[in-house]
Amino acid sequence: MINIAICDDNINICSEIENILLEYKNENNVKFNIDIFNSGNKFLEYLTLGYTYDILFLDIQIGDLTGVDVGDFIRNKLKDRYMKIVYVSNFEKYAMKLFDLKPTNFLIKPLDKNKLKKVLNDMLYDLKIQSEEFIFSFKNVIFKIKYKDIIYFEKIKLSKNIKLITTNNEYIFRDSLNKIQEILKSNDFIKINKSILVNFNHIKIFSPNKFKIILTNEEELPLSKNRIREIKETYFNLLDERYY
Repeated sequence: MINIAICDDNINICSEIENILLEYKNENNVKFNIDIFNSGNKFLEYLTLGYTYDILFLDIQIGDLTGVDVGDFIRNKLKDRYMKIVYVSNFEKYAMKLFDLKPTNFLIKPLDKNKLKKVLNDMLYDLKIQSEEFIFSFKNVIFKIKYKDIIYFEKIKLSKNIKLITTNNEYIFRDSLNKIQEILKSNDFIKINKSILVNFNHIKIFSPNKFKIILTNEEELPLSKNRIREIKETYFNLLDERYY
């Protein structure tokens, strides 16, 4: 079940978005829940209580808070890199100011129904990919780890083992990094050097000029100097696909 939130202090805009979503739901036979919030603070209260949403349609100016405040809370306080945030505004000038919050898209009022449906379609596809799992054996136990929870894989030197770092654990198992890369090649993973395969969605800071990245778990990893052009191209292509 996909959980969608609409946060806008304009009741008419909320109703318009909801009606388009329900129309898409009926046309495509998909299932999702829709919650509507007319206050940014009320929405953040729900999040702090443990409610989670896959997709958020968020106004830039919500009265009590700004959409930037809400996005900052989601990305930096809750450390949620996966919620799809679609900003909705009368003002296109805000688009570049939201870059650091990695919005999924930016819709201009008055809303274009077909554009909104296309954005929704793309987001549902991404969510399907993120729900897929990487399967491996560790200490004679079969594990299934969702792609979105994987931070990176690292080949351990002078061995045939792989270290897998997730958002809440670490595993060692026997496999080939090239084989893993082939399995994950269409799922937002970047080979940043000969030993490490990183989940694009867990890259917090990308610094090609310094040949390094910083991840959401605050680890710093080196970028291959010999492959920096290829790495940059892959990174920015993924950035374009996901957020623009």
